[in-house]
Amino acid sequence: MKNKGIAVIIAAAILASVLTGCSNNSVGTESSTSSTQGIAEITSKAENQSGELSSEVNNSESGTSSQQAAEETSKVESQVSESLAETSQTQVSNNSVTSDVSDTEDSLVEESSAEGNSQEVSTDVFSLEFTIDNETYKLPFKYADMEKNGWSYKNDAGEKTIKSHQYLIGTRVAKDDMSMSVQPINLTDSEVTAKDAHIGEVVIDDYYIKTESHEVKYGTVVLGKSTLDDVIAAFGEPSSTRESENHPSITYKKDTYLNVKFTFDNTNGGILNKIEIHNFNLN
Repeated sequence: MKNKGIAVIIAAAILASVLTGCSNNSVGTESSTSSTQGIAEITSKAENQSGELSSEVNNSESGTSSQQAAEETSKVESQVSESLAETSQTQVSNNSVTSDVSDTEDSLVEESSAEGNSQEVSTDVFSLEFTIDNETYKLPFKYADMEKNGWSYKNDAGEKTIKSHQYLIGTRVAKDDMSMSVQPINLTDSEVTAKDAHIGEVVIDDYYIKTESHEVKYGTVVLGKSTLDDVIAAFGEPSSTRESENHPSITYKKDTYLNVKFTFDNTNGGILNKIEIHNFNLN
């Protein structure tokens, strides 16, 4: 009987230590505070019972009924089992709270990331689409598309003939106080005039289109305002770079017939002063 009592005392002491450790690991929430108080009460109760049992064991040695000591031992063992069950329940509850908080944080991060992605803008340098005063053109396009917006060939260039799979050089179109260089191209198997051809190349220079009065854009890049760093930030690293003290340039090349070139004016703060778009691919 003495050995059994000692074993129960040891079990009660171990339970007190375990319960105290659990209370230190509780989640810092209102529910964990309540659980800690409950654990403290159970721990105190277990310690009292272990003291009472020790007294009962001593009394049993002095002649106290062994049956009474056995009953007390059984009572303490039952309380130990109940305490362990309560501790397990508290740990499960606290783990659940931690999981819920973690899941909520992950959800907020994912939502923020999704919102950021929805604001992304296309940066395809080979879109071949440019805008002049809200008129948008995408190479190659028919000369007739420009003509209906008020543009026309200079020096009667529209009447010149272009042989099959050939193009004209030194040709310009103009509108009001603006003009730009173009290359009409014939991608058919028959001879056509320039006015019936496609435009396969445009060269837009701020010398001929004053950016104080007109806006020319290629994607997010703006003639007369953007810098070399702005262009690279918009379209990435170029295929090639031409160094020059006054007029450096960068070129984005997809193939022989498709490329875009940007030239900058270092005598005027390094701003973009020329855009050259070349596409002789009809597809």
